Amino acid sequence: MEKWQLEKNVFASNGENDKVPYNNSLLFAPDCAEKNGRYYLYYCQPDRDNAEGVTVSDSPTGPFSPGEPIDTGPYKQIDPGVFIYNDVCNSGNWNNHGSIAEFKGQWYVFYHRSTHGCKTMRKACIEKITFLDNGTIPEVKMTSQGSGMPLKAINGGKIVLSAGKPWERRICEYEAPEGLQTGQWLVIELPAENIEGIHALWIQCYGGEGDLFEIDWLVFN
Repeated sequence: MEKWQLEKNVFASNGENDKVPYNNSLLFAPDCAEKNGRYYLYYCQPDRDNAEGVTVSDSPTGPFSPGEPIDTGPYKQIDPGVFIYNDVCNSGNWNNHGSIAEFKGQWYVFYHRSTHGCKTMRKACIEKITFLDNGTIPEVKMTSQGSGMPLKAINGGKIVLSAGKPWERRICEYEAPEGLQTGQWLVIELPAENIEGIHALWIQCYGGEGDLFEIDWLVFN
């Protein structure tokens, strides 16, 4: 968007522009998508019987049609998101609740993505973003490192790699020998358990006080 302005209360569950006829519960975590000139606004509420709903408009600023609850079957979930399938989108690595902010002259996007190898747990992430001269923001890819420098293992001594969840399957361990001091990067090759499929990878560090490791990259052969 090059030009935009904030519109107040274009869709509400109570009071001005109340468009939710079946309850007055709080609205949160919306997601809007356009298709064939119509705007579909998905929302959720702290209502066990009607956790998610949808409303439609010919304009993103309304007026919107009366909201209708979505039948989610036995899954009384919140935080609806529009999923667009393509060759580079991994449905198991979703992101949600995005926001942008500026800090010391640099703009960032904040969001959360799935973690623990499941769809109901999440971790907070941050990436740098840039603005083009016409005001648009180029697409930003999700990364495991985010906007910072290489991962630093605080209070390290031992590095443990686990698959799936941090308390489940340990696939590799590295313990630094005592007295190891170097100002250069080291490439360390270690045997790892051979597992199949796609898994969340956890890096866990144990040990005494001080900064011991800086991890730049991992490769599995």
